[in-house]
Amino acid sequence: METIVYLFNSAIRLIKEYPILGSINTLCFVAILFIPICLIFWGLFTIIDSWFAVQKEEIGRIITKQFSSGFYTIRGRYPDTFRVLIQVADHKAKVDLKKESYQRLLVDDELKVKYVRGRISGRLYIRDLNLL
Repeated sequence: METIVYLFNSAIRLIKEYPILGSINTLCFVAILFIPICLIFWGLFTIIDSWFAVQKEEIGRIITKQFSSGFYTIRGRYPDTFRVLIQVADHKAKVDLKKESYQRLLVDDELKVKYVRGRISGRLYIRDLNLL
């Protein structure tokens, strides 16, 4: 906590002495603090929204299949993405799959889907998929 107060006071001092550089420094400082706080709140929301909710099992249908090929950047390689869009009980959810599972499935295939509905968001959290 002492470090944060020190950094905050340094940012205020920089703004007074160097308005442009101080403003840029303060914006970076606020962003560095804001991003982890948002991630923590997002995690807490997901926990409250889906954990310990009643799990349901219904028949779902694959609506679309999406493939995104991997690519390279300076930071490394991003892998291929295999995703299907599933409709269950008039709601849709995207699910990432392994390549083998993706290749076995076809559009309009029916699946047995175990899922949880979000208490607040109403979002589908898919727990398990099985071919019929």
